[in-house]
Amino acid sequence: MVMQSLTFGWEKFKENAVQSALITLVFFGVIMVPSVLGSFAGEDAIFLFLIINLVIAIASLIMQLGLINIGLKAYNGEEFSIGDLFNSFQYIGAFIVASIVFNVAVGIAWFLLILPGIYVAIRLALWPFFVVDQNMSGMDALKSAWDASTGNIINILLMMMLLGFVNMLGMLLMGLGLLVTIPVSVFAMTAFYKEIGGGGTSFSEDFTDPDVIAKYKAQSYKYTGGSAQGSGNPSVYDGDSMVPDYLREEPESQSNDQYGYAPGTFSQQQPRQEQSAPRKTTIESTIETIVKSGNNKYKMGNYFGAIQDFTKAIDLDKNDPKHYYSRGTARIKTQDYLGAIDDFTKSTKLKPTFARAWFNLGVVKSKIGDPNAKEDIREALRLDPALKKLLGKK
Repeated sequence: MVMQSLTFGWEKFKENAVQSALITLVFFGVIMVPSVLGSFAGEDAIFLFLIINLVIAIASLIMQLGLINIGLKAYNGEEFSIGDLFNSFQYIGAFIVASIVFNVAVGIAWFLLILPGIYVAIRLALWPFFVVDQNMSGMDALKSAWDASTGNIINILLMMMLLGFVNMLGMLLMGLGLLVTIPVSVFAMTAFYKEIGGGGTSFSEDFTDPDVIAKYKAQSYKYTGGSAQGSGNPSVYDGDSMVPDYLREEPESQSNDQYGYAPGTFSQQQPRQEQSAPRKTTIESTIETIVKSGNNKYKMGNYFGAIQDFTKAIDLDKNDPKHYYSRGTARIKTQDYLGAIDDFTKSTKLKPTFARAWFNLGVVKSKIGDPNAKEDIREALRLDPALKKLLGKK
């Protein structure tokens, strides 16, 4: 988990090296410039000194929130800019409350004994991410961070130590290395947070654990009044063999579809012209292996295992609508309707003409009584009239 997160941070930095370095430069510049100006004011300018320190404190707070926001955008595959450093004002109140409680709690624990202080600091370390990512209040963020750290204390400690070491290396060459190590740390810590407590299905969760299964089932029972299935709903489109349909179609039926996959292989369709196939990168081969594993688990009825694999594929390639579609279809089988809605929505945003994703989105919405379900199914039928057969229409 720790090394996966650090690898993600490095890869994400390489994708956005110039932008990331500039953001880090601005971060330090905004903090250092007031200090430099204050040094020329003289020792008697106490009021000016206090004002400068207040400005630095406020700027630092806003930009800390901004860095987390940038990390979250990078994790979600969204574009980010220098302006994102300064647009997280809405979280300041919750951040200040949580920061005060955090420092008091750690301080008391540290005063009693050093080890309890370290323990409390580790358990609450991720609270800033919950404030920004999930717009939680300060107290809710602290509670969520504490809960998320359960079973992950060693990993959090290792992550903090590793990033501390990385940034110590960044201090070399007069601190210029920090232009690299700080963005890497932000991206890595964001991935780490998402892995253990950032919402959705973590690809490291043990889906053979009854408690994990119960957690995801509970999300759906909450909206269905405890029933496993809704009544009067159209069938979910997942293919005759209960496999996500795009994974079983013949190549000929998708010859004009840039997202086409050959059945059972998950490999990109090859051009019909006789020419050598482009060499696959390591990450492409890894994704194929992972998705194939998810397909096999789906066919065998191991839906939670399939979710686990499809989530891994999404983490490696967040721009392929089929990965979200596959995971959404598997989530329907586990009755995680809210998770399925989220996946099908992402799939249709990535590929607006993905009729089957629109159809399944409408099906799942109908299961929880969402009045917009009909609109989604209507869009699916507009894109692919053949789907009417699933509604019992000719």
